[in-house]
Amino acid sequence: MKTKIGIFQGKQKANNKFLLETLYKTGPLTAWELTTFVREKNRMSIHAIFSKRLRMLAKKGYVQKGGTKWVLQFKAIIAILSTQERPKPWNEKWTETFEKYIQPLREAPKKYSITADEKEIGALKDFVIDLPDFLKEFELWVALANEAKRLIEKGLVNFDVITNQSLASLIISEVLTNSPQK
Repeated sequence: MKTKIGIFQGKQKANNKFLLETLYKTGPLTAWELTTFVREKNRMSIHAIFSKRLRMLAKKGYVQKGGTKWVLQFKAIIAILSTQERPKPWNEKWTETFEKYIQPLREAPKKYSITADEKEIGALKDFVIDLPDFLKEFELWVALANEAKRLIEKGLVNFDVITNQSLASLIISEVLTNSPQK
């Protein structure tokens, strides 16, 4: 199946795919560390290309800088999984990274709640804190990626402009809407 994700089209598709897939397989890396995965003589020009690509991918919300290393965002993980013929689990370093980003939420005071029909059904903070544990299941990521693929094929999602938060909300909402009722 040909993907309709913009960053995987055009003349930079190979570099974009290489960068995201390498980060997915290895965990967070610097641009120089990414360059070491290329077996070409002129690594300085490859480094410059990768640095430029990473900045562009960051503008589109696929990666972000975490200290000196580049970190995948939700959208990148879903994009990678949706383009793999046989989805492969990510490097365990991502679970550690995810935990690091969620830790401040665990320590934050409870402020917001989820309500339905004016009745509190749960703390929003608790939902967000439990989400990483829920998302440790690789099969769930594959299901989210399959839903994203369906939305892309219908022309309902443009990965290059949608935010990570909107994409996550939309996909989770669609999975819940389309799942069989018990």
